Amino acid sequence: MRGDKREVIIDAAAFVFAREGYDRARMEDISGRAGIGKGTIYEYFKSKKDLFQSVVKHACKVYIMLIQGIDGEDRPFEEKLREYIFIYNEFLEKHRDLADLVLMQPQNISRDTRKYFQLLRADVIDATVKMLDLAESRGEIRDADKRMTAEMIWGISGTLFSTGLIENERWNVDEVVDVILHGISR
Repeated sequence: MRGDKREVIIDAAAFVFAREGYDRARMEDISGRAGIGKGTIYEYFKSKKDLFQSVVKHACKVYIMLIQGIDGEDRPFEEKLREYIFIYNEFLEKHRDLADLVLMQPQNISRDTRKYFQLLRADVIDATVKMLDLAESRGEIRDADKRMTAEMIWGISGTLFSTGLIENERWNVDEVVDVILHGISR
């Protein structure tokens, strides 16, 4: 039951942080949304900042599980890449307010959570390299530096999402995949 209550608190906090922002989010609102007493939150989390870090880490954990799940599927690389970009966009769209908080209020992100982001990024890059290795072995893509290619895919995805946050624009996944796979030359 303890783990379940922790998840309920994290879900409620994600909602409140996204709606109110970090500074205006109140523990009373989070506990009310979770259907628990305010004191119960402190049985699981040391502070509001600790709870916020846990919300961010939880969202990241879900994301990496989705990305790693693509690698295990036996489908053509183009479909996997399309899903990778789709998951990235949809996941961050779903957590847009939380992502905005992380980007716009970096002072609320602890050194520990920054380290967690670095590990998450490494896991995503590793999963992407595996996907590229398989695609090359099947003859779906040419031989190229897989780590560099994975970094480029990650970078393109991140740049498009950041631009989308700032300009409230969504990108067509098929067009992004086409440019990644075929470049811009004629």
